[in-house]
Amino acid sequence: MAELVDLYQQYNTVTDERALAGAIDGAMIKMTDGSGEAIVHADNYAAMMRRIGRPYGGYHFAEPGDPIAQADVFAGTLRRIGGWTLAPALDMENGGIPIADRDDWSRAFMQRLRDDLQCRVMVYSSTSWLQSYLQPDSWPYDWDLTWAAQYGVNDGYRHPPNLYPGRIDMHQYTSDGRVPGIAGSVDRDWCPDINALLAYPVGPVTSSEEAVSHIYLPPTPAPKDPKSDPSTWPTAEVTFPIAQIGGWHGACWLQAVFAPYFDADRDPTYNAYVRWANYFCTDDRVNREPWAVGVDDVLNRQGEPFRRMWPAKWGPAPANTVSFSIVYAAPRGGYIEVERER
Repeated sequence: MAELVDLYQQYNTVTDERALAGAIDGAMIKMTDGSGEAIVHADNYAAMMRRIGRPYGGYHFAEPGDPIAQADVFAGTLRRIGGWTLAPALDMENGGIPIADRDDWSRAFMQRLRDDLQCRVMVYSSTSWLQSYLQPDSWPYDWDLTWAAQYGVNDGYRHPPNLYPGRIDMHQYTSDGRVPGIAGSVDRDWCPDINALLAYPVGPVTSSEEAVSHIYLPPTPAPKDPKSDPSTWPTAEVTFPIAQIGGWHGACWLQAVFAPYFDADRDPTYNAYVRWANYFCTDDRVNREPWAVGVDDVLNRQGEPFRRMWPAKWGPAPANTVSFSIVYAAPRGGYIEVERER
């Protein structure tokens, strides 16, 4: 079970980061509102969550207007801030959006965000809105999550929701929560397993853009001691080609993203021990970077992706093939994103 809080710096003041780290498993941070970033930007609290080693996601407050444009603003902010590992969320509670449009508006926003980021996406709303206007259980998706608000007597304690019969992945159970390290009241959330909220869960990830592809990395066995040196953890090796890339000139970015892994004390462990190796290309004219031809060991913590650029220059021959092998230890799995810069 996991306890999370909703954070917006304009309304929630963190007074003790160490105390907060011991009281929560994660947080959802307000990042955008309508057509722009939130009045108080999310950067400070995102950086704080990284410092205290707790996972976080972002949410967007829906305003009347174009859902596609608002989704694009949210995606851009998520990219700018970075470091988030929990599924981004649409906060759908604005009565200014016409009742007849609320379902279509939500689906358009979420589909746009999904197409852009290729991650799971959450919808947040009250159980009454979920039941009356949205009905997310009827949506034809396998990547959406539901974050439901129902407070009951709103006494700071959790009372299981009973007004929406559909699947609920996270329950916001009070707006009058008290959490060590936060001054005053704060929205509190509960979920059975924080790993179920991961933006990029274990499983294949596909892309709709030709310039980006994803290579799924299955999870490795969990170490006997999560606090041990990650270089001693059980590993797996995946070799993947980047084929038929000779028709253009440019650079290729490789980004590894691993799901966070937590020990029994809720402390984040290293997400991955990574070794790049076995680099080769059928065209010797490629300008090889030193990291690519040797071995690159990386210890990555707190879910932040790392990027390596492979700058390549080659002729138009379509048969050029580049291959990489990655040896990694990641008990929750992950993926490699290959982005070709043209």
